[in-house]
Amino acid sequence: MNTTTDTLSEAADILDRAYAAHTPIAVVGMYSSGDDSGAMMIALEHWSKLRGVPFQVAHINTGIGIEASRIHARTMAERRGWRFSEWRTDPDHYVRMVTGQERARSVPGGFPGAPLHRMYYRELKDRRVADLMRAIKRGAPRSARVMLVSGIRQQESKRRMGYTNEVSKQRAQVWVNPLLRRSKSDCLDLMELGSMPRNPASMTCHMSGECLCGAMNSPGELAEIRFWFPETARRLDEISAQVRAAGFAWGWDEPRPAWITALNAGQQPLFDFMPLCVGCEARQGVLQ
Repeated sequence: MNTTTDTLSEAADILDRAYAAHTPIAVVGMYSSGDDSGAMMIALEHWSKLRGVPFQVAHINTGIGIEASRIHARTMAERRGWRFSEWRTDPDHYVRMVTGQERARSVPGGFPGAPLHRMYYRELKDRRVADLMRAIKRGAPRSARVMLVSGIRQQESKRRMGYTNEVSKQRAQVWVNPLLRRSKSDCLDLMELGSMPRNPASMTCHMSGECLCGAMNSPGELAEIRFWFPETARRLDEISAQVRAAGFAWGWDEPRPAWITALNAGQQPLFDFMPLCVGCEARQGVLQ
């Protein structure tokens, strides 16, 4: 059995078990437009055709990211005939957060850095997943479940709930990771097999680029973005100017000062399940 066949077979087995165990009312591919996410979509398409189970695709638009990634997601949806929806956070919400204007929601001002990653995940992604769930479950029983399929892989996963399990349930959300035990090479092979082009940001900046919240930046990341996607860098520069004018004197690609993190320690949410941000954490070495 060749590698891609083995990958598809393993993914189908995982999806089969999740579907049988939870009998979801809908199956949703959570497509970021990154490489792992693209490979997941090939596996999901294969399983859907094999089992005759329909699926839809959702893209979370955080309001702060590389527009080429959004365009890639929309283009792939149109090209492959997916039932596609984009769940968008108002870009002004991010600006209000980093300039300290969201105190009512307990969001400290300034670019987040790693200490506020959970809070920014909640505001920019998790609330949109909740919107997606409400839309799908409208008119369905309260107990109805929705299968959310991700591209999480164990090679970049911390050993905690949802990151190393093939299937995990969070309330009505059933998160399924069909490529959990596969390698990056397996994912690229699967994308090639399925004629899935890579996102321009993945090829140049080695990330999906759908979220640039500033929580998990890599050294030199802004310079790389500026080289490949100057319009995105200009937007980050504009926001940075507003942040500094609001009195928070550290940049998008600079760590959040330890003293202000300690000052706001009591405002950190108890939120530890972030399946749509594993790639960002992995690049920073947060996931062990």
